[in-house]
Amino acid sequence: MIHRIARWAITIIFILQSLFIPLQAASDYELPSIGQPVDTAISPLEEEEIGRDIVRQLRSFNYLMEDTELRYYVHALGTRLASYSGYSADGFDFFVVRDRQVNAFALPGGYIGINAGLILASRTEDELAGVFSHEIAHVTQRHIARQIEASGTFNIATIAALVVAILAGASDPDVAQAALSLGLASTQQMQINFTRTHEMEADRVGIRTLAESGYDPKGMASFFQQMEERARLYGSGLPEILQSHPVSNTRISEALNRAGDYSPEQIKHYDPLPYQLMRARTRVLTAPQASEALNFFTPEINDQKNYGARYGYSLALVRSGRYEDALKQLQALSGEINQPNVEIALARAQLATGEVETATTTMLNATRRFPHYVPLTLAYADLLVQSGEPEAARKVILASELANSSEPEVHRLLAVAARDLKRIAEAHYQMAEHHRLLGEYRDALNQLHAGLRNEKISETDKARLQQALNNLQKEVPERIQREIQRERKGERTPYTKVGNPLFQ
Repeated sequence: MIHRIARWAITIIFILQSLFIPLQAASDYELPSIGQPVDTAISPLEEEEIGRDIVRQLRSFNYLMEDTELRYYVHALGTRLASYSGYSADGFDFFVVRDRQVNAFALPGGYIGINAGLILASRTEDELAGVFSHEIAHVTQRHIARQIEASGTFNIATIAALVVAILAGASDPDVAQAALSLGLASTQQMQINFTRTHEMEADRVGIRTLAESGYDPKGMASFFQQMEERARLYGSGLPEILQSHPVSNTRISEALNRAGDYSPEQIKHYDPLPYQLMRARTRVLTAPQASEALNFFTPEINDQKNYGARYGYSLALVRSGRYEDALKQLQALSGEINQPNVEIALARAQLATGEVETATTTMLNATRRFPHYVPLTLAYADLLVQSGEPEAARKVILASELANSSEPEVHRLLAVAARDLKRIAEAHYQMAEHHRLLGEYRDALNQLHAGLRNEKISETDKARLQQALNNLQKEVPERIQREIQRERKGERTPYTKVGNPLFQ
């Protein structure tokens, strides 16, 4: 059932993508003039609400990859590129979809999704960055708003209907199918008329961003070439990115020509190791069975310089439960390269073999060498919680730059530590923050309500929780508030959840 719901969600996303983000090459393109009236069709605030809602629902279906290290890498790469786009990088949110199909898409509000399969299909970080910069350009050029404004027929109500189809699909797939069919039928002609300009524009603007950020501007064309080769191999059974991102020889040559406008001296040649490690990590995390990842990496680990393969092989050993073997591999790798991801994996392997003190020392030393690597700080705090040291875990987070972070995992760990320390009010507050930052408003409200009902909480703490509740209620979208009211009347909605009110 969950798999089917997730598929409905992804289907809607790709419909939104094809409607809003046209994907065929052409030569007639112009950048939008500042102040053109696209906001009359859909405002930035409305785009943000729609995009956030879709991501929230994808997350509720467990269709996003929440691995901290992978998320941090994707966010860092996307933010680096966005900072050279001429727009604030704070206006973007990058996430990874748990899907091995090769695809990427931009949603309303600056939300950019990268399929795990695209990370695996890329051969260099320049290629991966090329796809990112292309999708970033779709956002900065307001293609979604411009598409709606130009069509005159596709409006917020239609978008909302498609989003609601996700909800309907949870309980009645026939309703979802009807909503999807209606959306497709009403916009088919619009796709034909408005598919060429935006894609060429995204190529041109994206290549400029790619070059100015220090990546090889040929990275986009290189990925296009790889996709074109796949197109010849797949024939009619094209992977998703080739269906939504048509590739032609003209488009490839034009991308190469634009890339040639930039000097090779601009290329910064970033350290390739983080990309190689995260690509290997993605393969292990998405492999249906650990044996698949082991079989993939085994032929490559004899090359001692192939650090990505050796790291991936080690992770696959851990996933297989072969902790001693993984420990040997990671100890050797740790002595050869200076990467926080290897240290995290090493400490976790040590913990799995019962070497708690050694694992703690490994993490502590690593945090001193990489004080600004967020996943490492979180992994260290998590290890301390697991080893029965919640106060130490709490101090590690509060003493770091994460103390006032908007990273959801920070607040989850603080909540778990507070729970173990019997700080009930703090546990409810921090867990509510965790859910709020994920857009899981219902769960956030449940946490605060549960805290207020607890008789062991002091009046001072109750006042603080009440203030947090008042602030949260102002933030919760009206649609979700209506759903909650229905639930309180005994009506189940597609998102009604039953579980532990403290850590559901």
